[in-house]
Amino acid sequence: MELFKNIFFNTDKLIGNTDIKLTYAGKLFQDGVQSVLVHYGYGENWDYAGDIQMEKTELGYQANIYVQQCDTLNFCFK
Repeated sequence: MELFKNIFFNTDKLIGNTDIKLTYAGKLFQDGVQSVLVHYGYGENWDYAGDIQMEKTELGYQANIYVQQCDTLNFCFK
């Protein structure tokens, strides 16, 4: 499922207590940046925030994220 331009999930619906694969093929990928992290957290205050080193593939940078039981998943790339 394409969430925003160049950001994809491997599922159509995010379900708590499951793993998802996040693919990012945006500006950092297009510019050939060698290393990208996804910074993520849950809820309004980005609770349980963490960083994951993304793997560069032909499709873009990819990472598996465990989605906790929550209302929102927030993320950005650095």
